[in-house]
Amino acid sequence: MKKKFVNPLIVLAAGLIIVGASSVGATRAAMTYSNEAEQVDFSTSNLAVDIQEKQDDKYQSVAEGALTFPAIASDMNLGSFKIGKTYPEEVQVVNTSTGNYAEYVRVMVRRSWTDEKGTKDTVLDPSLIKLGTSEGWLEDKADATTEEQAFYLAKPLKKGESAQFLETITIDNQVVTYVKTVDGDVAGTVVNEYKYDGKRFFVELRVDAVQTHNASEAILGAWGVKASLDSNGNIISIN
Repeated sequence: MKKKFVNPLIVLAAGLIIVGASSVGATRAAMTYSNEAEQVDFSTSNLAVDIQEKQDDKYQSVAEGALTFPAIASDMNLGSFKIGKTYPEEVQVVNTSTGNYAEYVRVMVRRSWTDEKGTKDTVLDPSLIKLGTSEGWLEDKADATTEEQAFYLAKPLKKGESAQFLETITIDNQVVTYVKTVDGDVAGTVVNEYKYDGKRFFVELRVDAVQTHNASEAILGAWGVKASLDSNGNIISIN
């Protein structure tokens, strides 16, 4: 069943992977990332949800900006960024409802690779952009693809409460080992082309929430999925 979007909050993050190799086969990698973001507020007179990233030891709303990947940025500034290293990337959702309303929260994650012109490269593997999610979220694996995943917070989020969503980000080592061997300019030589060289990676988060009243019906109506709930209102399965 196709999932629905109801006034989602969208946060985009982008990065550029550059991979090179020396004549002896050693690899190096560097990353730069653009400050591109697009945002659509999710809010009604009752419900609202925000998404925040931990920056300088404090959570900051990124509803009107972009994820900054502070741990990666720090290593970049030191010239020590490493492909394959797991970096902390702490992102949380917050119930910012104007009334005293609990809500169910969904985060849609989209990952992709593009060329320098912004054209999506569907040959490259989005799953190499690895995001470590927190416990307490249910992934709808039945409808998941390498590019898109849907996560549902199992516990209803009370007004003012926050729930951790992301904990880490890793650019998989395969971006430097995935090569295509071609003939070089000089007869009898071989050149390795790194397919991810110069490609940009994008991470898009879409966050929205629905009411807890008549929960199953609300979730089905808003998101197009059937949720099974326990006696405490926690989501125990999604299909």
